[in-house]
Amino acid sequence: MQEAALLLCEIGLPKNIPGFSLRHPAGSLPFWGNYYFIDFMYANFSELQGLFKIIIAPDHQHETIDYLAKRWEISDVLFIPEEDEIDFFMLWLKELPLDLLIFSTTSFVSIFKGEDLISLIETIPYDIVKVSIDHIPVDLFVASKKKIISLLEKNRSKLTGSAHFLSTFFKQVLYTSFESIEDVSGKVLFHYNLMQYFEENIKYIDYSCTEEFLKEMHRFNKIEESLKQAYIGPSGNVINSFMAHGVEVHGSVENSILFPNVTIMKGARIINSVILSNNKIGSKTFIENAFILPYIKSNSSIQYNIEDNCHIGEVSSSVKNLKYPEQVYNGITTLGMNVRIPKGCTIAPGCFIDADIPLNKVKQHTKLNKGESIVNS
Repeated sequence: MQEAALLLCEIGLPKNIPGFSLRHPAGSLPFWGNYYFIDFMYANFSELQGLFKIIIAPDHQHETIDYLAKRWEISDVLFIPEEDEIDFFMLWLKELPLDLLIFSTTSFVSIFKGEDLISLIETIPYDIVKVSIDHIPVDLFVASKKKIISLLEKNRSKLTGSAHFLSTFFKQVLYTSFESIEDVSGKVLFHYNLMQYFEENIKYIDYSCTEEFLKEMHRFNKIEESLKQAYIGPSGNVINSFMAHGVEVHGSVENSILFPNVTIMKGARIINSVILSNNKIGSKTFIENAFILPYIKSNSSIQYNIEDNCHIGEVSSSVKNLKYPEQVYNGITTLGMNVRIPKGCTIAPGCFIDADIPLNKVKQHTKLNKGESIVNS
């Protein structure tokens, strides 16, 4: 194969995807329990020899990105400084001893064979090609280094001083300059839709039992990580569910997927829900048909971010959220990142609570009716 560099660019999720903390790296968002977004792109190319893999991220994301790189024993990480970004990036590209570049964001999740992409691009005569996976265009581009450097010079004024250099690079250079869209076979698991995020994770329970799935998952075996195993306490009961590393269940869980370090206390009931990393659910809380995004704030004084005796969601498949009907629908109740729910709250189907909402604001709305929201102003 032709030698190439895979450049995984951390540009975050688009602002029109509600529920996420905007400065949080998309690549570190969890998917399928024990994995992260960025794991899937590495896994897609894990069997290729001679592919130079690099993560490119803003300078302020050092800690998170370094952790993700270590999972795959990847030492090549480029952090873009907050000043002179374009000159820094161009100098680095010119010194990179490879002429073929594969640019991808870490903002979508897909499964495809990296060798299929390499075989495809070796026959394409264009300088910049956008890639689709199963005919879904994604943020994946193949380009010659010479062409990219030329375009950086041409778009210097647009890129200089940009608040989000990598995001602007994709929008102003790659999005506007590709000459062809070429398709590879595979599957897109998440592409900027919250309900797809929920649905593809809830399906993991069924996926994990199939021979085809187990065959695909061998590509993830290179991940280097030692994690605490899941635990079901004496009062716990788990039916047809998946528990990631570090989960503790002292209540009842059915048809649900629990991500790393989720805790379900005694008397709590979780049904048909996806609860992402680090959420702590208090006793006698009922959660059904809910999607709860990660809780990543470190605050040792908080025992549970979702407190006792709450009622969150229920079966009501026709309800859409009034503010985000294209992102929160099918009656799924959605709580954004770092949400705290005080004791005794009732949150109806189709409701949405935005990321990082202050607790005192949630306390002003201890009962949400169908489709209502609490959002940042």
